[in-house]
Amino acid sequence: MKRRKLLTALSLLLVAAFAFLLVSCNGNEGETPETKPSVDTTDSADEGNTDGKQPGDLTIGFNNLLKGHYSLDILEKAFVDTADAIGVKTMIVNDQGAIENVTENIDSMIAAGVDGLVIFGPDESMYSVISQKCEAAKVAFVFYDHMPSEENMVMLRENPYFKGAVGTRDLNTGRNIGEHAASLDLKNAIILTGAIADPTHNARTEGFTSAFESAGGKVLDVGWDALEGQDAINAANDLLTAHPEVDTIYASNGNGGSIVVEVVDQR
Repeated sequence: MKRRKLLTALSLLLVAAFAFLLVSCNGNEGETPETKPSVDTTDSADEGNTDGKQPGDLTIGFNNLLKGHYSLDILEKAFVDTADAIGVKTMIVNDQGAIENVTENIDSMIAAGVDGLVIFGPDESMYSVISQKCEAAKVAFVFYDHMPSEENMVMLRENPYFKGAVGTRDLNTGRNIGEHAASLDLKNAIILTGAIADPTHNARTEGFTSAFESAGGKVLDVGWDALEGQDAINAANDLLTAHPEVDTIYASNGNGGSIVVEVVDQR
């Protein structure tokens, strides 16, 4: 049931992203939705390279940062299901977990003639480059899952081909979980998270720690780069052994969460 609710929520987020993009692709400017924390739209002129095509004539490109990764594959599935439902063709690329492949694959999709792009941008430093590429090619684009920083939003809004962003702010994601854990009167936490240089998991870790400790809890230890395979299993076991007083484990993505559940069951 929880997984079904998560898929439904992600589908709704991507439907929102599609709505912003298809306004541009179809040449029909509708009312701009009220801006909410997880959605940002632009008021730019109706720009795109689609020449009034209908949805069935459109191809929208989408990058999956790493195929085979549960948390990322469900985003792709939501995108494909949404596209199928409205009759839009898709072009999916696999970045193979390499940030440098994101911009290269965007070049490839633009060269292949996509009418728009739904982009997963894991690194804030690439937003300016992506914006320039899409503006030069006159291809409308949106960002999904990661909300650009306020600074990048200012830059992106100056691009008439930028049609919005939909997702969560990672600092708030961690903070919300930290507040929830504290509301359950939990006191001692360990964290399993991604690489320390990964802006997504770093922000989630920071948000959880800030909220949990502000409410009187204590983060006893953090396992960095500990969300995949045997590394996650080893880190979870090591931290649980080192801190037997733990009553809370925060894994900063779904893949790590599944591994933690298995480790706890075994123990």
